[in-house]
Amino acid sequence: MSAKEKPLKTFITYMREYSLLWHHIAKGLKLDVIPPNPPSRQTIDLAKGCGLDYWCYDLRLIFANMLAGAMNGGEIFIVPGGPGTCMLGHTTAVLIKPMIEKIAAKKVEWVIVNINPAIIFRTAFLSLLNEAKQLRRLSQRENVSDLKLLGLILNGLRKIKLYAHLNAFVIEHLHAVNDHDAAMSILKDAYRDMLNADSRSEIEEVHRKAVERLKCLLCQREPSVRVAIIGDFYTTMLSGFPSFDLLRFVSSQMQAQLVCVMDWWSFINPFGDLWGNGNYREGLRILGQRITGSDIITVCAALKARNRGVDGIIHLSAFGCTPEATAIGALNFFRDKHKLPPICSISFDEHTQPDAIKVRVEAFIDTLVFNKSGRPKKFDSIASASKLRSTVSEGARSKSNNEIIIGIDVGSITAKVVLLDAASLRLIYKSYERIHGNPIETLRCMLAEAGKHCNGKVISVGVTGSGRELIGAFVGADVIRNEVTAHAIAISHEIPSAKTVFEIGGQDAKLILLQDGAPVGFAMNSVCAAGTGAFLDHQAARLGIPIEAFGEIAKRAKRRARIGGRCTVFAESDMILRQQAGQPIEELIAGLCSALVRNYFNNVVSGRSIKPPYILCGGVAANSAIKDAFEEMLRHEVYVPEHFNVIGAIGAALLAAGACPQETSFRGFELPPLDSVADSFECDGCSNRCLIRRFISSTGVETCVGSMCYRW
Repeated sequence: MSAKEKPLKTFITYMREYSLLWHHIAKGLKLDVIPPNPPSRQTIDLAKGCGLDYWCYDLRLIFANMLAGAMNGGEIFIVPGGPGTCMLGHTTAVLIKPMIEKIAAKKVEWVIVNINPAIIFRTAFLSLLNEAKQLRRLSQRENVSDLKLLGLILNGLRKIKLYAHLNAFVIEHLHAVNDHDAAMSILKDAYRDMLNADSRSEIEEVHRKAVERLKCLLCQREPSVRVAIIGDFYTTMLSGFPSFDLLRFVSSQMQAQLVCVMDWWSFINPFGDLWGNGNYREGLRILGQRITGSDIITVCAALKARNRGVDGIIHLSAFGCTPEATAIGALNFFRDKHKLPPICSISFDEHTQPDAIKVRVEAFIDTLVFNKSGRPKKFDSIASASKLRSTVSEGARSKSNNEIIIGIDVGSITAKVVLLDAASLRLIYKSYERIHGNPIETLRCMLAEAGKHCNGKVISVGVTGSGRELIGAFVGADVIRNEVTAHAIAISHEIPSAKTVFEIGGQDAKLILLQDGAPVGFAMNSVCAAGTGAFLDHQAARLGIPIEAFGEIAKRAKRRARIGGRCTVFAESDMILRQQAGQPIEELIAGLCSALVRNYFNNVVSGRSIKPPYILCGGVAANSAIKDAFEEMLRHEVYVPEHFNVIGAIGAALLAAGACPQETSFRGFELPPLDSVADSFECDGCSNRCLIRRFISSTGVETCVGSMCYRW
């Protein structure tokens, strides 16, 4: 082989099935291809230091993907770009190439493949042909004729069409397979086999065999709900969620059916159902202007999901993505008018903790289950059990202590433990303590004390809160559930008529909408802490006043100081300036509580329709000034339940009551101390590469946390 024909290492940026098309073309040109790989934990770690501050997270991930290709010796890069409202095309063409060359200390060649949907919609094939000719020229394969290049493109289009259909088929059946890894390996094997297939019949045979392989894995299992995941770059480029395996979590853990509504084949096929059925025209009509980019794509995908009859839509967008921010506003504004299903919008970046996503997704699916079935089984079991409270005799009450249910809620600031009578679901013991940075030791002491008040046999244990995974593994929980569902369960159990629940904890602020005693909607704070208990705690410490005294001090105020509550930094700045100006402390505290409530309405309620009865719970509800501020804002009475500070633990116990395990996993009230992290290791079971932390108690019991797919 002459030097001129020496294969050049070609790197293809990961673009899901679109990667297959360019892999096929590069292979036909006899190039040395570095196989495209989806983003993994290593890509995320690399992306944290990538790019410029104004870049969106998607762009930094793509840049990290390209850096990985440069480190593997890539000489020709096939990268996404094209003109449009998104900065991706401009940045790819102007900035990324010299940055890659500087880091890799070598010159590279560049082929920008057009991903702008409006351009592709009009001139899809012509764009592909021009890009393929550019690759031919850069790779010095001028001996490949135009006719052969056309054949490569046509054959490649057949491949990605069938691969896109296969991808959708596999994902939509993940809820009905017991071996998730085996199902996903079908896609990996089909990619390889389709790449090597030459004729149309061989391509179709690969597709047929892959479908048959999946059918062998299927079992008779009905999905809890049908959910679509939308968001331009999430569904087209990133595939698996960049923090953890979202597909595995939704399908395997939540038993929901995932409906694939976006793929690259839809982009380059003007007759595909992303554009067809009037989706594109209606999307333009919804947005009210002829613009292109992720916003149009996302709105079209939402309309397609609606037409496919899904129960709900999860919309994922990266921080910094302006078109996706436009799409969020459009979807929210036109949701009712265009009869879109419920939408859960989640924004993320490299700093987003997986649990923050899991809580929202799990709670969202819980609400969809209720909307679909009217009342899921777990609500029925709790409702029927709660009726026993009014009918059980006093004699039976005394005997009911034979069986006990434990509820535990561990948050960022406090831990709560409750004991419920299993027969009547009466609260017989509760404990509320600050964790002071050591949740394990605090909970260990709390359980030891709770054991002194337990005169029966523990039959089930439920755990909730931001620390639920570690705590659940430590105590041996039978049920581990998110805080939204736990609070909804508890409030509907204690106050069946409740319609709106305001819950403010240490690091989270939540809004829960109830209907007939079950959640039908919710919202949580995103990145601002100004509407949480941690903000009040910080100010109490700065002022040297016990947080418990805030309510009484605020009542003495003749007026409220106007504190900026949009941001913790601005709020604290206002507090300091007004202190220095000599404003009375009681007016500052009253103003601070009002600022927290304003922030809650701005960031959490955010224009949502809420109805009385209003319930306020969470540790912040102990502050009467917060209750007064809510009532002033709403001009309506707000009710604080008797056990407001342990509502989450009560809900966890009620969920455990509904689970009714044959034998509890509870390890007992006298738990040995959990030593520091004995060791940690990176799991190589999948591309997530989770960092597993292994704890060992003094008795040798091992506890592992950190797994995103429940392998550990």
